[in-house]
Amino acid sequence: MNFAEVEREVAKLRQQVAAGRLTEEACKARMRELMVEDADGNWWMVGYETREWYRHDGTDWVRADPPGRVVPKPVPSPEARWASPPGHVVPRPAPSPEAQQASTLAAASLIASILGITVFPIIPSIVGIILGGMARKRMRAGGGTKTTEGLAKAGIIVGWAAIVLMVLGILCYVLFVAGIMLDSGDFL
Repeated sequence: MNFAEVEREVAKLRQQVAAGRLTEEACKARMRELMVEDADGNWWMVGYETREWYRHDGTDWVRADPPGRVVPKPVPSPEARWASPPGHVVPRPAPSPEAQQASTLAAASLIASILGITVFPIIPSIVGIILGGMARKRMRAGGGTKTTEGLAKAGIIVGWAAIVLMVLGILCYVLFVAGIMLDSGDFL
């Protein structure tokens, strides 16, 4: 598939989403399969939200204009892409920029939430909940793995659990102090 064919296919997919015949997730999954490799071995893909071309520079996806009419090698099916003949290594394309950001946010969410439950009170838990929500939003925008989704959900759950435990702890402390004061007669 060449650049023009990919652009036409992306336009068709977006029309199907607009008409309600295709979900955004299914569209994003199909778009991830529409990567193009140019003559220099660079991988290209269209961003879901930006609708612009991105080139993988070896570590990250960067916004770039595709070269003039390059005849790229056809992209093999997902199954064939990872299976290579003996002695031949097929490069695995890196995840999309949205997926990389979602993964980072999900991990930061879980770390902040764990800090909120173990070391610091409340504030890291709130940060963990917010980061987890941002990670889930980015995953919906640009895809992500089940691991990333699990990290984001875990960060949100642990963050809320830390807040609930803190509130229960404060409530128990207040009730305990009130009970002591009632027993000693200092309260009334």
